[in-house]
Amino acid sequence: MSIRVPSNPDAFFLEFVPEMFQRGTERNKVPAVPYSLSVHLDDDGTYAYRFDGTTLTSVGGDEAFEGDVRVFLSLDDFKELARFARSQATDEVPEAPPIPATFQFPPLETLKGSLKFLLDDLGDKRTVEVYIGDVPRGTAPKATIHTTLDFVASLQGQTIAVDQLLRASGVRIEGDFGYVLRLANAATGKTRRRER
Repeated sequence: MSIRVPSNPDAFFLEFVPEMFQRGTERNKVPAVPYSLSVHLDDDGTYAYRFDGTTLTSVGGDEAFEGDVRVFLSLDDFKELARFARSQATDEVPEAPPIPATFQFPPLETLKGSLKFLLDDLGDKRTVEVYIGDVPRGTAPKATIHTTLDFVASLQGQTIAVDQLLRASGVRIEGDFGYVLRLANAATGKTRRRER
């Protein structure tokens, strides 16, 4: 059974994203996320989120809101990414890998930097910029990740080690590989709390 992926940015970011986050975490114990998130669509507004415990809560389209993690993409790129998501969407939520009980998200300042994703869609590059922490937009990315949308879709439901994923034939990284690895580990529970 397919799942409906909205093409309208308001429906996508204000309803669909929080609903999918909730569905993806309700069966799995996940740590509380200490960061806020804002998604900025060029010429079409800002969508902002806060994490209340393990619930992703939309705080609407506040243009002034700057999340701890900021994502920028054009409206055209959003529309193409949503179209691709619709072609791949199923109603089944993949089982997430377990997160170590000792895991805590690292302090934001230890992850500060920026990434650029170039997602190839039949030769047409879709660009997504990600800024973590107090980093001005336009700062050169620490790394640029080249991959294809089909490769990203093939990972659904797969369990693969972060370092293997980043070295896979479907991914090419320019820049600081170590920074990308730290971010990936921080997002997947591989960073453990320091004992005091």
